[in-house]
Amino acid sequence: MERQTVIIVTILLVLSFLAAACGKEPGKEIGKETGKETGSETAVGEEKSSPSRFDSANGVSLTENESFIIGKSSSGSFLHFYDKTADTGGFLCGDPACLHQDWTCQAYVGNGNVSIRLNEQEGVLYWIGYDAAYRNVKGAEKHFGVWTMKLNGSGRRFVRDLEEFTNGTNPTAVFRENSIFLTRQLSSLTDGTPSAVIQVIEVPMDPEQASRVVLEKPIQGACAVKLYARQDGLQICLLELGSDQGVNRSAFTVFQIRPESETPEEILRYQASDLMVYNFFPENGSALLFAGIRNGIAVVERLTNGKSEKLIDFPDTDGSLWSPQLTPEAGFAFQRSKDGTYRLWVQTLSGETLYKGEWTPDPRTHTEGEALQLAVDFQGGDQHAFYTFIHDLNGSGISLFRYDLTDGSLKEKLIWEE
Repeated sequence: MERQTVIIVTILLVLSFLAAACGKEPGKEIGKETGKETGSETAVGEEKSSPSRFDSANGVSLTENESFIIGKSSSGSFLHFYDKTADTGGFLCGDPACLHQDWTCQAYVGNGNVSIRLNEQEGVLYWIGYDAAYRNVKGAEKHFGVWTMKLNGSGRRFVRDLEEFTNGTNPTAVFRENSIFLTRQLSSLTDGTPSAVIQVIEVPMDPEQASRVVLEKPIQGACAVKLYARQDGLQICLLELGSDQGVNRSAFTVFQIRPESETPEEILRYQASDLMVYNFFPENGSALLFAGIRNGIAVVERLTNGKSEKLIDFPDTDGSLWSPQLTPEAGFAFQRSKDGTYRLWVQTLSGETLYKGEWTPDPRTHTEGEALQLAVDFQGGDQHAFYTFIHDLNGSGISLFRYDLTDGSLKEKLIWEE
């Protein structure tokens, strides 16, 4: 049987915006205001939210705490919220008269990924990204920067511009304390030979303070960088992808910048052939989890001291290749068959199967015997539930679903739609 590979991707779509808010007024759903002002245009403070189940890097567009979820899809243009207790959600806009159609909406953040940071101590949300609202209001083309608003969808304001630190593309960006860490790739041509360098730059939230390059590394081929703001400092995970005579090659380098030091320390290096990495997460210390295809089989492995240990695999039993993803607690694998049906396999990192069987990503678009035309954008989760954005390629929009895993069964819930 011919192998069918499922591609878990985010596809940029041209969408028609919903003309009315769903759910109740955000200011009454996301909890009360703290009443505490930041005291300056650049103060960020420390978050008091619970650890997120979502990847905290590479423009992740979801964040959560015990009470609610805030985020957007990479193809959408508005911030949304979901209140877990009230079981309701909508656009993160505090104006009850707003139709949520364009850049005048408080929830509008433009197309593309955003990096989001909750600050419950101050009762505010920060995000990094492109924002056409700022461009239109200010009449300027430069509009990549930091914004903030209150958690009830009001008080939106611009904090600082970041355009000078980019090359016109949305870079990886994370907050840590009162700084932003950004990545950028610089290319050059020397004697006809192309070369590239990855930089990680620390940019203070206060525009009056100087920025600095904390890491500069030459790279070859395709490259993915993730930045993780952790209690023990900043981790920089660099993945370089290439091929040797048609054989996939993946190479990891992980650096750590500890609070007591400004110099990055290399804590992990690993290279393997016949390996294509799909996603990765750092663990405590110098360990790293990754999901990928090794020797034609979907696997989840752990890297420690430069050596790889296989934790789980998803054997290719019926001729269809599994497409793997992972979170710090579980491995996920997806298949889409020729007839358009989907299958899902979820295992804990110890190899226990939590679910294996058919999966209907969006039951609203499913007709028996009809091939689903969907793109699935996996967002993360844990061994109890996971989240995906579902893009209906027939044009009906983008939806965020949560899928609960209980006693070998799978139950979906629509969180919001745009």
